[in-house]
Amino acid sequence: MSRKTAEHLVPGAASPKCSMTILTAAVSLLPSATEIICSLWLCESLVGVTDECDSPAGVESLPKVTRTLIPRDATSAEIDALVRERLKTEQECGSFFGTSHLY
Repeated sequence: MSRKTAEHLVPGAASPKCSMTILTAAVSLLPSATEIICSLWLCESLVGVTDECDSPAGVESLPKVTRTLIPRDATSAEIDALVRERLKTEQECGSFFGTSHLY
């Protein structure tokens, strides 16, 4: 994650006693975190989200850093059965792509 200080953005804006750090790049791994980041007017800082992120509008077009292997329309019982079976056979339920493909 890269950061810039207020001094960097506006010379003289931050005193040695008080500095402000501004988020310039972030990857969200939870849909709720994506919504919080955007509610803080930092949505433009997002460079990647999970395949589950679909809110607020616009984040669905960001690069996906995760992928689930469980059908989205599965019921709770079906999800439970699928996860239990995958754990028994040591199969993955999803994957994380990392961030190298974002830049």
